[in-house]
Amino acid sequence: MRTGSSFLRIRLGIPVLVGLGIILAASLWAQKQAQSPSDFYLSYVAAAEKMKGVKDILPYVPADQAAMMSKMPKEFDKEMLEAIKKELVTDVKIQKESPYQDGYLLEMTGTQKAASKKVTGWAKIIKENGSWKLAKDDWSGTPPPAPPKIPATVAESGKAVGEFTVNGQSVKLLYAYATAGPDSFDKTKTEYKVTISDAPWNPKDYGANDKVKAGTLHYVELSIGGKNQIYGTMLYHRGFENGFMSSAGGGHTFEAEKLGPDFIAGRAYLEGPQSAAGQTFYYAATFRAPIAKSGK
Repeated sequence: MRTGSSFLRIRLGIPVLVGLGIILAASLWAQKQAQSPSDFYLSYVAAAEKMKGVKDILPYVPADQAAMMSKMPKEFDKEMLEAIKKELVTDVKIQKESPYQDGYLLEMTGTQKAASKKVTGWAKIIKENGSWKLAKDDWSGTPPPAPPKIPATVAESGKAVGEFTVNGQSVKLLYAYATAGPDSFDKTKTEYKVTISDAPWNPKDYGANDKVKAGTLHYVELSIGGKNQIYGTMLYHRGFENGFMSSAGGGHTFEAEKLGPDFIAGRAYLEGPQSAAGQTFYYAATFRAPIAKSGK
Protein backbone atom coordinates (compact mmCIF):
# COMPACT_ATOMS: atom_id res chain seq x y z
CA MET A 1 0.00 0.00 0.00
CA ARG A 2 1.23 3.46 -0.80
CA THR A 3 1.44 5.92 2.02
CA GLY A 4 -0.13 9.31 1.58
CA SER A 5 3.21 11.02 1.26
CA SER A 6 4.63 8.52 -1.26
CA PHE A 7 1.39 8.71 -3.24
CA LEU A 8 1.68 12.47 -3.39
CA ARG A 9 5.31 12.22 -4.42
CA ILE A 10 4.39 9.90 -7.28
CA ARG A 11 1.34 11.89 -8.31
CA LEU A 12 3.15 15.25 -8.05
CA GLY A 13 6.56 14.13 -9.29
CA ILE A 14 6.12 14.99 -12.98
CA PRO A 15 4.52 18.43 -12.58
CA VAL A 16 6.95 19.36 -9.78
CA LEU A 17 9.92 18.40 -11.94
CA VAL A 18 8.44 20.27 -14.88
CA GLY A 19 7.84 23.29 -12.65
CA LEU A 20 11.40 23.19 -11.35
CA GLY A 21 12.65 22.89 -14.90
CA ILE A 22 10.69 25.95 -15.95
CA ILE A 23 12.00 27.95 -12.97
CA LEU A 24 15.60 26.87 -13.67
CA ALA A 25 15.27 27.70 -17.36
CA ALA A 26 13.79 31.11 -16.50
CA SER A 27 16.63 31.78 -14.08
CA LEU A 28 19.27 30.84 -16.65
CA TRP A 29 17.52 32.98 -19.25
CA ALA A 30 17.45 35.95 -16.86
CA GLN A 31 21.16 35.54 -16.12
CA LYS A 32 21.91 35.34 -19.82
CA GLN A 33 19.84 38.46 -20.46
CA ALA A 34 21.53 40.48 -17.68
CA GLN A 35 23.73 43.19 -19.18
CA SER A 36 27.40 43.29 -18.37
CA PRO A 37 29.04 46.73 -18.00
CA SER A 38 30.58 46.20 -21.45
CA ASP A 39 27.21 45.34 -23.01
CA PHE A 40 25.70 48.42 -21.40
CA TYR A 41 28.35 50.74 -22.83
CA LEU A 42 27.93 49.29 -26.31
CA SER A 43 24.17 49.88 -26.05
CA TYR A 44 24.90 53.49 -25.06
CA VAL A 45 27.14 53.92 -28.13
CA ALA A 46 24.35 52.56 -30.35
CA ALA A 47 21.84 54.97 -28.78
CA ALA A 48 24.22 57.94 -29.13
CA GLU A 49 24.75 57.15 -32.81
CA LYS A 50 21.00 57.27 -33.46
CA MET A 51 20.09 60.06 -31.04
CA LYS A 52 17.97 62.97 -32.25
CA GLY A 53 18.08 64.89 -29.00
CA VAL A 54 19.80 64.87 -25.61
CA LYS A 55 16.74 63.19 -24.08
CA ASP A 56 17.63 60.01 -25.99
CA ILE A 57 20.70 59.38 -23.82
CA LEU A 58 19.29 60.48 -20.45
CA PRO A 59 18.47 56.85 -19.45
CA TYR A 60 22.18 56.02 -19.74
CA VAL A 61 23.56 58.65 -17.34
CA PRO A 62 23.25 58.96 -13.52
CA ALA A 63 20.07 60.61 -12.22
CA ASP A 64 21.78 63.82 -11.10
CA GLN A 65 23.39 64.32 -14.51
CA ALA A 66 20.11 63.50 -16.26
CA ALA A 67 18.31 66.07 -14.09
CA MET A 68 20.80 68.80 -14.95
CA MET A 69 20.74 67.97 -18.67
CA SER A 70 16.93 67.90 -18.78
CA LYS A 71 16.77 71.39 -17.23
CA MET A 72 18.99 72.94 -19.89
CA PRO A 73 17.32 75.54 -22.15
CA LYS A 74 16.09 74.05 -25.42
CA GLU A 75 18.42 76.23 -27.47
CA PHE A 76 21.37 74.33 -25.98
CA ASP A 77 19.96 70.95 -27.00
CA LYS A 78 20.99 71.34 -30.64
CA GLU A 79 24.41 72.66 -29.66
CA MET A 80 25.05 69.71 -27.34
CA LEU A 81 23.74 67.25 -29.93
CA GLU A 82 26.19 68.59 -32.51
CA ALA A 83 29.07 68.39 -30.01
CA ILE A 84 28.24 64.78 -29.14
CA LYS A 85 27.97 63.81 -32.80
CA LYS A 86 31.31 65.48 -33.53
CA GLU A 87 33.08 63.48 -30.84
CA LEU A 88 31.13 60.25 -31.42
CA VAL A 89 33.22 57.07 -31.42
CA THR A 90 31.87 53.98 -33.19
CA ASP A 91 33.04 50.43 -33.90
CA VAL A 92 33.89 50.21 -30.18
CA LYS A 93 35.78 47.14 -28.97
CA ILE A 94 36.08 46.47 -25.24
CA GLN A 95 39.65 45.42 -24.49
CA LYS A 96 39.40 45.09 -20.71
CA GLU A 97 36.68 45.20 -18.02
CA SER A 98 37.87 45.65 -14.42
CA PRO A 99 36.17 46.33 -11.04
CA TYR A 100 36.84 49.94 -10.02
CA GLN A 101 35.57 51.80 -6.93
CA ASP A 102 31.74 51.58 -6.99
CA GLY A 103 31.54 50.10 -10.49
CA TYR A 104 33.67 48.98 -13.42
CA LEU A 105 36.37 50.46 -15.61
CA LEU A 106 36.37 49.68 -19.33
CA GLU A 107 39.41 50.06 -21.57
CA MET A 108 38.46 50.33 -25.25
CA THR A 109 39.38 51.04 -28.84
CA GLY A 110 37.17 52.58 -31.53
CA THR A 111 36.92 54.92 -34.48
CA GLN A 112 36.15 58.63 -34.14
CA LYS A 113 33.47 58.89 -36.78
CA ALA A 114 33.90 62.54 -37.76
CA ALA A 115 37.68 62.24 -38.26
CA SER A 116 37.71 58.57 -39.35
CA LYS A 117 40.66 57.83 -37.06
CA LYS A 118 41.41 55.03 -34.61
CA VAL A 119 41.34 56.07 -30.95
CA THR A 120 41.73 54.52 -27.51
CA GLY A 121 39.55 55.37 -24.52
CA TRP A 122 38.10 54.30 -21.22
CA ALA A 123 34.76 54.50 -19.42
CA LYS A 124 33.60 54.32 -15.82
CA ILE A 125 30.33 52.39 -15.36
CA ILE A 126 28.42 52.48 -12.06
CA LYS A 127 25.27 50.88 -10.64
CA GLU A 128 22.40 53.19 -9.68
CA ASN A 129 19.16 51.73 -8.33
CA GLY A 130 20.03 48.37 -9.84
CA SER A 131 20.82 49.73 -13.34
CA TRP A 132 24.10 50.46 -15.08
CA LYS A 133 24.90 54.12 -15.74
CA LEU A 134 27.74 55.87 -17.57
CA ALA A 135 29.59 58.03 -15.05
CA LYS A 136 32.26 59.15 -17.55
CA ASP A 137 33.99 58.18 -20.77
CA ASP A 138 37.17 59.62 -22.23
CA TRP A 139 38.43 59.17 -25.80
CA SER A 140 41.22 61.77 -25.61
CA GLY A 141 43.96 59.16 -25.28
CA THR A 142 44.50 59.96 -21.60
CA PRO A 143 45.39 56.78 -19.66
CA PRO A 144 42.58 55.27 -17.57
CA PRO A 145 42.37 56.44 -13.95
CA ALA A 146 44.28 54.85 -11.12
CA PRO A 147 43.73 55.31 -7.36
CA PRO A 148 45.64 58.36 -6.10
CA LYS A 149 48.76 57.80 -4.03
CA ILE A 150 47.37 59.36 -0.85
CA PRO A 151 46.39 57.87 2.53
CA ALA A 152 42.88 56.55 3.13
CA THR A 153 42.27 58.88 6.08
CA VAL A 154 43.64 61.90 7.97
CA ALA A 155 43.35 61.93 11.76
CA GLU A 156 43.93 65.60 12.61
CA SER A 157 41.13 68.13 12.11
CA GLY A 158 41.92 70.92 9.69
CA LYS A 159 44.64 68.96 7.94
CA ALA A 160 45.09 67.39 4.50
CA VAL A 161 47.60 65.19 2.69
CA GLY A 162 47.90 65.47 -1.07
CA GLU A 163 49.25 67.23 -4.12
CA PHE A 164 48.19 69.91 -6.59
CA THR A 165 50.03 70.18 -9.91
CA VAL A 166 49.58 72.74 -12.69
CA ASN A 167 51.69 72.74 -15.84
CA GLY A 168 54.38 70.70 -14.10
CA GLN A 169 54.51 72.86 -10.94
CA SER A 170 53.55 70.85 -7.83
CA VAL A 171 52.68 71.86 -4.27
CA LYS A 172 51.72 69.83 -1.21
CA LEU A 173 48.14 70.19 0.06
CA LEU A 174 48.29 70.35 3.88
CA TYR A 175 45.24 72.20 5.27
CA ALA A 176 41.45 71.86 5.02
CA TYR A 177 38.47 74.12 5.85
CA ALA A 178 34.73 73.76 5.11
CA THR A 179 31.36 75.49 5.24
CA ALA A 180 27.88 73.99 4.85
CA GLY A 181 24.66 75.26 3.28
CA PRO A 182 21.63 74.20 1.20
CA ASP A 183 22.32 71.99 -1.80
CA SER A 184 22.21 73.94 -5.09
CA PHE A 185 19.89 71.36 -6.68
CA ASP A 186 17.93 70.10 -3.64
CA LYS A 187 17.38 72.60 -0.81
CA THR A 188 16.40 69.77 1.56
CA LYS A 189 19.99 68.47 1.44
CA THR A 190 23.36 69.88 2.40
CA GLU A 191 26.11 71.13 0.13
CA TYR A 192 29.66 71.48 1.46
CA LYS A 193 32.25 73.99 0.31
CA VAL A 194 35.67 72.53 1.04
CA THR A 195 38.96 74.41 0.66
CA ILE A 196 42.20 72.41 0.57
CA SER A 197 45.39 74.48 0.58
CA ASP A 198 49.16 74.41 0.92
CA ALA A 199 49.12 77.17 3.56
CA PRO A 200 46.81 77.85 6.54
CA TRP A 201 43.46 79.07 5.23
CA ASN A 202 41.79 82.24 6.47
CA PRO A 203 38.41 82.85 4.77
CA LYS A 204 38.54 86.50 5.89
CA ASP A 205 41.78 87.07 4.03
CA TYR A 206 40.77 89.16 1.03
CA GLY A 207 44.30 89.17 -0.34
CA ALA A 208 44.23 85.48 -1.31
CA ASN A 209 44.52 86.20 -5.04
CA ASP A 210 47.65 88.29 -4.48
CA LYS A 211 49.19 85.41 -2.51
CA VAL A 212 48.36 82.99 -5.33
CA LYS A 213 50.10 85.26 -7.86
CA ALA A 214 53.07 85.54 -5.51
CA GLY A 215 53.21 81.76 -5.14
CA THR A 216 52.72 81.74 -1.35
CA LEU A 217 49.21 80.23 -1.49
CA HIS A 218 47.65 77.54 -3.68
CA TYR A 219 44.27 75.96 -3.06
CA VAL A 220 41.41 73.85 -4.39
CA GLU A 221 37.76 74.78 -3.69
CA LEU A 222 35.27 71.90 -3.95
CA SER A 223 31.47 72.09 -4.02
CA ILE A 224 30.24 68.71 -2.78
CA GLY A 225 26.52 68.00 -3.13
CA GLY A 226 23.98 65.83 -1.35
CA LYS A 227 24.91 62.68 -3.27
CA ASN A 228 28.61 63.02 -2.47
CA GLN A 229 29.12 64.40 -5.97
CA ILE A 230 31.57 67.17 -6.78
CA TYR A 231 29.38 69.77 -8.50
CA GLY A 232 32.24 72.06 -9.39
CA THR A 233 35.82 72.97 -8.56
CA MET A 234 37.80 76.21 -8.51
CA LEU A 235 41.56 75.75 -8.76
CA TYR A 236 43.96 78.50 -7.67
CA HIS A 237 47.63 78.01 -8.57
CA ARG A 238 50.46 80.23 -9.72
CA GLY A 239 51.03 77.79 -12.61
CA PHE A 240 47.82 78.90 -14.36
CA GLU A 241 48.12 81.78 -16.80
CA ASN A 242 45.50 83.79 -14.88
CA GLY A 243 46.15 82.18 -11.51
CA PHE A 244 42.96 80.13 -11.51
CA MET A 245 40.83 77.63 -13.43
CA SER A 246 37.20 76.52 -13.10
CA SER A 247 36.65 72.80 -13.62
CA ALA A 248 33.44 70.77 -13.51
CA GLY A 249 31.96 67.58 -14.92
CA GLY A 250 33.49 64.14 -15.22
CA GLY A 251 36.75 63.05 -13.68
CA HIS A 252 36.26 64.60 -10.23
CA THR A 253 35.75 61.99 -7.51
CA PHE A 254 34.86 62.31 -3.82
CA GLU A 255 34.99 59.28 -1.51
CA ALA A 256 33.27 60.25 1.74
CA GLU A 257 34.48 59.11 5.14
CA LYS A 258 32.37 61.48 7.28
CA LEU A 259 29.73 64.08 6.38
CA GLY A 260 28.89 66.51 9.20
CA PRO A 261 27.71 67.82 11.45
CA ASP A 262 31.05 69.04 12.79
CA PHE A 263 33.44 68.07 10.01
CA ILE A 264 33.64 66.54 6.55
CA ALA A 265 36.33 63.99 5.75
CA GLY A 266 37.30 61.86 2.79
CA ARG A 267 39.33 61.77 -0.42
CA ALA A 268 38.88 64.09 -3.38
CA TYR A 269 40.81 63.76 -6.61
CA LEU A 270 40.87 63.91 -10.38
CA GLU A 271 40.92 60.46 -11.95
CA GLY A 272 43.88 61.60 -14.05
CA PRO A 273 45.58 64.77 -15.30
CA GLN A 274 43.22 66.99 -17.30
CA SER A 275 43.89 69.61 -19.94
CA ALA A 276 41.90 72.75 -20.79
CA ALA A 277 42.81 75.88 -22.72
CA GLY A 278 46.31 74.49 -23.23
CA GLN A 279 46.92 73.98 -19.51
CA THR A 280 47.31 70.69 -17.63
CA PHE A 281 46.30 70.19 -14.00
CA TYR A 282 45.78 67.50 -11.38
CA TYR A 283 44.90 67.31 -7.69
CA ALA A 284 44.44 64.51 -5.15
CA ALA A 285 44.01 64.88 -1.39
CA THR A 286 42.73 63.20 1.75
CA PHE A 287 41.32 65.72 4.23
CA ARG A 288 39.46 66.26 7.51
CA ALA A 289 37.89 69.71 7.34
CA PRO A 290 36.08 71.32 10.31
CA ILE A 291 32.78 72.91 9.27
CA ALA A 292 32.69 76.58 10.19
CA LYS A 293 29.63 77.64 12.18
CA SER A 294 27.47 80.51 11.00
CA GLY A 295 28.96 83.88 11.80
CA LYS A 296 32.47 82.55 12.20
